[in-house]
Amino acid sequence: AARPLRRPALARVLHAGARRRPPPWGAHGVVGTLGSIPSLPPRGRHVASSTAPSTTPAAGHSAGGVGLNAKFKKRTRPNRELRKRVLAQLALRKDALEAKAEKLACAWTTTCSVLVQRTPVVMPEPKPWEDAMYRLDHQLEKFEGFDYPEDVREALGEKEAPTHDALPDHAIPFRLAPRVTEADHADDRHSLERALPETLNLLVKRRDNTWGLPELELNDDEFLRDAGNRVIQTVCGEELYTWLIGNAPIAVWFDEVQTASDTLPRFVRQFFMKATVVDCYNTGPVRLDAATHDDYAWITKPELLQYVPDDERSQYLTHLFPLGDNDDD
Repeated sequence: AARPLRRPALARVLHAGARRRPPPWGAHGVVGTLGSIPSLPPRGRHVASSTAPSTTPAAGHSAGGVGLNAKFKKRTRPNRELRKRVLAQLALRKDALEAKAEKLACAWTTTCSVLVQRTPVVMPEPKPWEDAMYRLDHQLEKFEGFDYPEDVREALGEKEAPTHDALPDHAIPFRLAPRVTEADHADDRHSLERALPETLNLLVKRRDNTWGLPELELNDDEFLRDAGNRVIQTVCGEELYTWLIGNAPIAVWFDEVQTASDTLPRFVRQFFMKATVVDCYNTGPVRLDAATHDDYAWITKPELLQYVPDDERSQYLTHLFPLGDNDDD
């Protein structure tokens, strides 16, 4: 008997999409033993009007679903639309503040802030479907493994795995380190050994009792990368082992600041640079400048609103922080 041909992976994907909605090239397809598989249009030829894509779904197609291309666009559209909306709001804010600053004849102040992050140390806990997939994959590997003949198995013999008691005296058994550390139990936000599966971001507390990113005013003719390194050394201290990523800022923010002692508001153009802690176990602690700052905290993204008010600026900062495990934005 002839060996049946296997459908390619692409045909399986196209067949799965065809059951929901006809593909962009119409409802033309070939009928096989496994169902209707849509066929691609002629390559390098002009399709005549008689073979134009049909708008009516064929048999086995449903008009309520999405095709392969539409499904991919649907998966990536939310992030793209969110980015467009954030940039449009930032442009409107910039134009409004520039018009107000020109009307009041106020100069702009340019500052440099650094987003210092400690990247995840361990992998996050697998979700239930991931754990089920790992178990299924392990069972499939055992099922599809090569089965040796019985005489070969008898010749090889069954070897039991060594236990801790059977190990030599000089051998040290390997044990996994705990994923939840003492800093997690104590909620020590000065420690980098907490929230190991997540990204930690550094916030500093100024003398005016406000929290924010490490920030300094930009000097004349100073590059942003040089300013970012100066911010880390001045605000965080020289013992913090960090690496400034890139020469260009990751974002910019326009703000209007006015205190009780100011007669006119100050307009601030704030550039954000990004830095990462190179080795969280060998780096030194944060040494704040006591004249300007008195406290700091390593926080995750959901903990941001515990330190800063829920306003337009904090919402903009959440877009700079990396996504958490349960974030869908």
